Amino acid sequence: MMKRTVYINMNNKNYSQNYYLKHRKAIRLKQNIYMRVWRKKNKDKIKRYKSNYDIKHKKQINNYYKKYQRIRRKNDSAFKILTNLRNRVHIALKGNPKLETTMKLVGCSIEKLRVHLQHRFKRGMNWGQLW
Repeated sequence: MMKRTVYINMNNKNYSQNYYLKHRKAIRLKQNIYMRVWRKKNKDKIKRYKSNYDIKHKKQINNYYKKYQRIRRKNDSAFKILTNLRNRVHIALKGNPKLETTMKLVGCSIEKLRVHLQHRFKRGMNWGQLW
């Protein structure tokens, strides 16, 4: 058997890199089409992977979310007001009666708000799932 010798042309050393740079748009388009089709075929697989990832990395996800919330509340006053109001409405719905100003901001009584929110529940939802 003869041994094959492979010669590397120094001019073509980065051939694949240069080819990609020249044909980047076409390659990306093919990749996008392929991935779109793959995602449609493998929805269950993706869902399982995301679910497992969320379970395994719960601490990191929560820490990231807390840090994001803290920074956004510090820099975005509208977001801060929104989260404060959400918190206060949540506490009022749980039964804390001393949030009279919150209900003035909402514009209706706690019972009307409960009924309104209950009408927006999807099938299978109930108050027990929310708290």
